[in-house]
Amino acid sequence: MTSSRGAAKDAAPNDAHLAAASRLISTSLTGGAYLAGLSMLTKAVSVVLNQILLRHITPEVFGIASIQFELLYTTIVFLAREGIRLAAVRPNAARSDRHTTNLAWCCLPIGLAVAFVLQFFWLRQEAAVSGEFGRCLWLYVAAALVELSAEPAFVAVQNRLLYGPRVVVEAAASLTRAVT
Repeated sequence: MTSSRGAAKDAAPNDAHLAAASRLISTSLTGGAYLAGLSMLTKAVSVVLNQILLRHITPEVFGIASIQFELLYTTIVFLAREGIRLAAVRPNAARSDRHTTNLAWCCLPIGLAVAFVLQFFWLRQEAAVSGEFGRCLWLYVAAALVELSAEPAFVAVQNRLLYGPRVVVEAAASLTRAVT
């Protein structure tokens, strides 16, 4: 009789682990489906808005915006965010949520430093003769810094596997970025 009680005690933790693993898999699959749908929606909206934009501006202006400014934007965001994001979302039992959030806040000062350095390269170009180029450059830098300021919230949502709020916020951010 003692051995059957021991077997029942051993089965209960295994059932709990299986249920937790099943919830994790279900949450991950649902989140993946949400993110795939968001990606398709974002690409479709981007194509439609680019087609509308192409009808109203010259190819030179579109080229500067879609190549030079986007390169600046993605360079700032990538250099400031990706290393910290990878470290922050990696599971670590010794690190608390507060430490992870504090680590994610480091993206903003790194982004400021990267933007400060890169703006000198962009302002030296021939196209910088126009005053509009400088204003647009600063708008793209500001947009990158706004995106970097949302990084602590992203890390918190990602670590808690809250895909629903993440999809809603990313959809709103993508739509806002595409329209502006």
